Amino acid sequence: MLTLLRSLKIYFLILFIFFIYRVSFATYFSSINFLQENFYQTVKAFFFGWRYDTIVICYLLAPFILLNILKPILLIDFFKKSLDRLLFLYIFLMTILVTLILVGDFG
Repeated sequence: MLTLLRSLKIYFLILFIFFIYRVSFATYFSSINFLQENFYQTVKAFFFGWRYDTIVICYLLAPFILLNILKPILLIDFFKKSLDRLLFLYIFLMTILVTLILVGDFG
């Protein structure tokens, strides 16, 4: 249960980062009038973006979830603690990498 809760928190954190990027991208490269005139298409584009972002996030979270499922099988406490550190480092680095890719896309 803890693995699911942690995974959902991370999912929503990364989804929020993607959403902020999508809003910034839309407002930077188009005028507000254009977005208001094409509101239905804008909402539809954000929905398709959410679906795409969910796929990317699931690929990022797959190793995290699999290793968390395997964690109870490991009998030695040292491996459990080092696995927690490794998973935190993985999620942190992947979030930084995705953020850098999104920021670089503005270029």
